[in-house]
Amino acid sequence: MDMKTEGFQILLCVFFLATPRLSAGDSASGGIENDYKLTAGIMSTASALAPLAVEEQSLFYNPAGLDYSRQNIELFLAYAPVGDKISHYVSAGFRYPVRNLAFGISYINLSDEGIFIRDSSPVAAGTFGFNSTFLGFNLACCFFDYLHAGIRLKAMSQTIYKHSGWGFGLDSGILFKTVNPYQFTKSPLAEILNKLAIGIFLKNLLPYTLKLYEKKEQYPFQINFGIQYTSPKIWYFRFEPMMAVSWKQDEQEEISSGLMIMFNTWLQLNTGYAFKSQKPGIGIGVDLSHIAVNYAVSFVTDDIIYILDCKVRL
Repeated sequence: MDMKTEGFQILLCVFFLATPRLSAGDSASGGIENDYKLTAGIMSTASALAPLAVEEQSLFYNPAGLDYSRQNIELFLAYAPVGDKISHYVSAGFRYPVRNLAFGISYINLSDEGIFIRDSSPVAAGTFGFNSTFLGFNLACCFFDYLHAGIRLKAMSQTIYKHSGWGFGLDSGILFKTVNPYQFTKSPLAEILNKLAIGIFLKNLLPYTLKLYEKKEQYPFQINFGIQYTSPKIWYFRFEPMMAVSWKQDEQEEISSGLMIMFNTWLQLNTGYAFKSQKPGIGIGVDLSHIAVNYAVSFVTDDIIYILDCKVRL
């Protein structure tokens, strides 16, 4: 291998370590599970739902909400294009509740094949591929019917051209949210607690480092805090406004707000806005007992990125 070819390969590695977060419109990387909005609920609320996530959302965000619903085993699948729509990612998950515990597996894959290799000549010298895979093992437990705690052990791999590398990390979180809303009616404080949800999501608790072709990238530690209010039912509607703050190491905090509007039990409308990045999101979901389908759109720079996901309850 000559020096020119080796130098070109190093440049490819450096470039593609940065490319996903540029395409996704985020300013700093935390792994592909952080660079992209992996569920329609997260995208449509501009990530305000991330620290308050429950059920299938918790497979990729705050793991504490994984055991919020204890009735059904769930399968989850989502698809979305990235950036210029040349690359695509697929995320999938499995959630299994057992009494006060819940187990989950989360999977993400971002791939792009047939990328042209060019030098000073206008004719392509060949092609190469890029692949990034994330795998998470999740565990959550509920205490006192309203305090949830969760942990995620995660691994990520990247392959660029002929080079590959692995990284490992750990996420954790807590969620204060009653399993059966409005079950406490004995005191004014209990009434307030029934309507509030508070979540704290700690990302990359352990140094999350990916080594690829002699280059190491350590993803930053991140804290997400969120609060959500669930209104009493007004006619056929229920409103759930929320706000979240995200602190990422060596970066300015991001503040997001969101609103979920529930019509009966089968139709959901979401909207949200991230103030620092100035990214709005909107979404719609239909829940038909054993299957739920959600669609969301987010405006990233000059592109409109969408995500479609589906949840099946067994």
